[in-house]
Parts: sequence; structure tokens; C-alpha cells
Amino acid sequence: MKLTRKDYWQDLLAEYIEFSPKFRWGIADCCLWASNWVKMATQENVDFADIFAGEYSTALGAARILKEHSGAEGIADLCLEPIENKFYAQRGDLLLYHTSNDTKRNQTNDLSGALGICVGAEGAFLTAAGLAFKPINVCEKAWKV
Repeated sequence: MKLTRKDYWQDLLAEYIEFSPKFRWGIADCCLWASNWVKMATQENVDFADIFAGEYSTALGAARILKEHSGAEGIADLCLEPIENKFYAQRGDLLLYHTSNDTKRNQTNDLSGALGICVGAEGAFLTAAGLAFKPINVCEKAWKV
């Protein structure tokens, strides 16, 4: 789906990053945080989290939702257009960072990815320890917002 950003999305992004909430499963986790950003920044009012919002409140519940949707990547793919080359991601686009190494993920079909927001040469990811910033080169995929 092609989305149109609001004219003042850059101001929204600065505020969204600066005032990020404390991580809480089912309330403010990486998928919900990313989904809320898309909804806030675009004119179409797309909320790709509406299919699972309110359905979990623990890490185990989140794992169940992720499994049902082929991970965070599958969730983002529901409504967003993938960017062919992650290095073309621009500020405000979404990024996927896998929290386990490639070898383990390939051997176990691990779905432990996190959705974050591109803020330039890196992505911001909401984690239990607060915001984490990862360079785009270690991210796996990007989506246009």
C-alpha cells in the first residue's frame, strides 16, 4: 500500500523518538510502537496492529502473535511496501533488526525480529532497556512509510 506522509511528519518523528514510551508487552512494544508511528505519520490512518492489539500482555503472548504472522517481518508486510534495498530507507521508514544471529535464526526458524524507525543512518528500536539504535547495515529489511 502506498502511503502519504503528513506535511509535518519530520516534527512528529522528532517528538515520537524523544518521547518514546517505556516498553510494555501489548501496550508499547516494538510492533505496536512502529504501527503507531505509521498511523501518526501518514494521512491514510493505517494501523497494521489492529489485527492483534489487545490480544497479548506478555512475551509469550507476543511470541504467539509473531508466530501466527511469520514474525515482525510478516506483520509489517501486511500493510507496508518493502524497500528493495534497505540502504534506500529514509528517515521515518520502518526497519527490521533481528535480535539473534543469522546462524541461530536459520537453524531454528527464529522469529525474534524487532521493528524500528529509520532516523538517518540508523534505526531506533523500542526495547525493554529503552531505545536502542542500530546501524542500517545490521538491519535486515526496510519498508516505505
